Amino acid sequence: MRGGVFFKRRGRREPQRAITELRRYVEDWVRRRHLQALGIEPKRVKLASRSRKGYWRMSGNSIVQRALTNRWLQEQGGPDMKQQRIALHYPEQQGV
Repeated sequence: MRGGVFFKRRGRREPQRAITELRRYVEDWVRRRHLQALGIEPKRVKLASRSRKGYWRMSGNSIVQRALTNRWLQEQGGPDMKQQRIALHYPEQQGV
């Protein structure tokens, strides 16, 4: 009786594994496409896009940091984090 339950559960896991693998493939492809659009050479893009790290941990990757420069982030409308930190911690120096 238990053997049948084991195989039924195992059968349910197989489609989930396929979905997980497909999701990883799509994430790799999206990362690769974005990094190539930012001008990183294909050999380095392959190294960065095959990582299983999430976006937050990948932000510390040297390849990603080379692609997402401060200038590029400002052009995209991103906030200047240095100025925000100064305004938060040193409000009296804003007039200087």
